[in-house]
Amino acid sequence: MLSVGDGVTLRVQADGRLITTPLACIDAPQTVQSPWGQQATSAYLQQRLPIGREVTLAIKATDRYRRSVAEVFSGLNSTW
Repeated sequence: MLSVGDGVTLRVQADGRLITTPLACIDAPQTVQSPWGQQATSAYLQQRLPIGREVTLAIKATDRYRRSVAEVFSGLNSTW
């Protein structure tokens, strides 16, 4: 994983391509939404999925911006 865009968006690299993917089944405030947006990004999602951690994406849909909406799995357990 390369970075966290906000509380529901990740940026990953796969096959040499940068992919921005919203998380499926997750709703969180956007980074700019006060007072919880920044906390949703930095305090929670980055703790659960630190930068550099290898993740697996299970694509579930495509959103209106043509981004792949995905469930994200890491080596920790079946959901993160």
